[in-house]
Amino acid sequence: MIEGGRIVKSFLSLPAALLLVTPLLPGQVASRDIVLEDRYVKQPVALPRAYALVVGVSDYKNLPPKQDLRFAERDAEAIYNVLISPEGGNLDFQNVRKLLGADATLANLREALETWLPQTLTEADQLYIFFVGHGMSGPDGRVYLSPYDIDVKSFAQSAYPLEQLATQLTQKIKARRKVLLLDACHSGDVSPVLPVQKAMAALPQDLLVLTSSRSTELSFEDANLAGGRGLFSYFLERGWRGEADVAPNDGFVVAGELIQYLQREVSRYATERGREQNPAERGRYENKLILGFNPERRTQVAARTPELAFGGLVVQVNRTETRIFLDGKDVGEAAPGKELQLPGISPGAHTVRAVRKGYDPVEIPVNVVPGIIRLIEVPMKYSRRIKASSEGLQQQGTEAWRKGRNAADFRRAGQLFEKALAEDDRNSEAALGLCRVQQALGEDEAARKSCERAIRIDADFADAHHHLAILKLESGDANGAVRSLLDAARLDPKNALIQSNLAMAYLDVDKYREAEQAATKAIELAGPGSSAAGQALNHRGEARRFQGRFEEAIPDYQQSLKNQSFDSGFLRHVYYWGFSFAPGLTTKHRSGVRPLYREQKATALAGLCAAEMGRKRHTAALDYCKQAIAVDRQDENTQALYAEVFKHLFMVDNRIDYLEGAIEASERALALNPDMDNAAKLKASLEEMQGIRREMRQSKR
Repeated sequence: MIEGGRIVKSFLSLPAALLLVTPLLPGQVASRDIVLEDRYVKQPVALPRAYALVVGVSDYKNLPPKQDLRFAERDAEAIYNVLISPEGGNLDFQNVRKLLGADATLANLREALETWLPQTLTEADQLYIFFVGHGMSGPDGRVYLSPYDIDVKSFAQSAYPLEQLATQLTQKIKARRKVLLLDACHSGDVSPVLPVQKAMAALPQDLLVLTSSRSTELSFEDANLAGGRGLFSYFLERGWRGEADVAPNDGFVVAGELIQYLQREVSRYATERGREQNPAERGRYENKLILGFNPERRTQVAARTPELAFGGLVVQVNRTETRIFLDGKDVGEAAPGKELQLPGISPGAHTVRAVRKGYDPVEIPVNVVPGIIRLIEVPMKYSRRIKASSEGLQQQGTEAWRKGRNAADFRRAGQLFEKALAEDDRNSEAALGLCRVQQALGEDEAARKSCERAIRIDADFADAHHHLAILKLESGDANGAVRSLLDAARLDPKNALIQSNLAMAYLDVDKYREAEQAATKAIELAGPGSSAAGQALNHRGEARRFQGRFEEAIPDYQQSLKNQSFDSGFLRHVYYWGFSFAPGLTTKHRSGVRPLYREQKATALAGLCAAEMGRKRHTAALDYCKQAIAVDRQDENTQALYAEVFKHLFMVDNRIDYLEGAIEASERALALNPDMDNAAKLKASLEEMQGIRREMRQSKR
């Protein structure tokens, strides 16, 4: 047993027969080292497009608290993150749908499995489905996956049958490669486990199915495992990040490697704690089915395959809210009395780094030994004491920035921040202040470097991650913005503006469900009647409208208009912590250049116009579009929408003024941006309407 990580115990190693050895050619001499041939390492690899559905439920709506799980949603979030990470699944996050907690309803589960995946995937694609939560056996003898809103009095109407999941995977979803990962049947006072696991074992053969335990076993959670995780999900994440990439260590995590890693590490960890849990796999699949790909690791392949025994670390710290990084990757938070356990680490050299804002980071090189868990004490000894001269200059710069009214004021603020950094290059606040000033002056590349500098100084500096995300969003890197905002939200989970900007970034990449979730969280954090919620209400209205839910979008837009306070104090707060802004300056957005408060108001009015269009209420839509254009005539998208409203009205009532309105609005839109996304379609429509106008004029002669 390992109690608090202090007692060392050897792991079990796999048999040597599991090593992957290249056959000898005639004339070759056998070597004790297992060496990867250059021709194998360098051969090109074609990776399929991949999609994923991640579902996790901890607290069930209709179950008593004792039947809830503690860490299911944390596990699901970890798997989502590893799927989209460059060193893990490498999936485009636009191809990953996440249903956590109250979002994991039966309706949403059905929509994902029975509409989104069948309509989206092709035969050439690869699919991952990860479910962590309860599996239950109903009174009808069928086995169900339990969504958030399951009602045990009505399984058939409130849960998702496992046999229906099998039907969808084998008959409806076209992907040739499918991987189903089930971390179900956690211990607790729920229905019998055996029928559930047997049903999982009976799933079809033409996909890889990995379950968290065998048919006679429970699946366990451990509060001491990396701050609280399920055993299966924790080792699944570690293996996917590359710990399973051992036979050979070539940059790929393939099915055979991941299965061996999971079965070994989960079993060992459970056994050492007096439990029994053994992940089970079944199905027809290629042993070399690629599940993860790390381009950097691929280019730095070691000449020797490491041994198959793994080690581990237990990290102790002396300060609260200390973030721990392993080889540059965030692995969790530690605190006094709350050790961070990191089992399943590959043998060899690693680096543990502890960071806490206001303290000098501590970096410790460690050598992980096969079969040994090593206790690492990381004392945060030195509170970072910025030189008084640097702090004074930084405070002067901040004051100049806050009171600035023009570019000259901001340049002066920037000079003060630069002097502060020259006095003490550890002043992360000065680096962030410089980033904001440079962004306000349009020096985007310099601003990005300054924000990255602030993050290098303080890796857990949420505001710096937040502002870097804004820079990425404004430069068109919406994918990068989402990742930076997720980092910021993890570090500052109660920041409403971070969630609101995350919603904006999700909108930019057409992830409307995720945008709605982030906007809703922002509204809850800010308070639904607050000025700060106005921006988030706008984003949620957009997300709902793009999902075709016009009746729900309209109240959001209307409330946004009521909530938004356009006084300079509120704007100063929004822009200081989000987009850079001061009276007299403008900021860049995808529809042109204008002050943010005008864009927010115009966006709400244009959204109302589009929503009323969706409801076929064209007269009401026309009025909202007029109001939007009165606020901002420079938005080509609103002008194009205005033209569309006029065109629909003309189709119903052939009034020449409707036709003229459509033509004029189309011409304004194209004049504002000849290269707008739907320019070709708009030009064709304009030519058609101009032809109709000529005919109408000729008929009057």
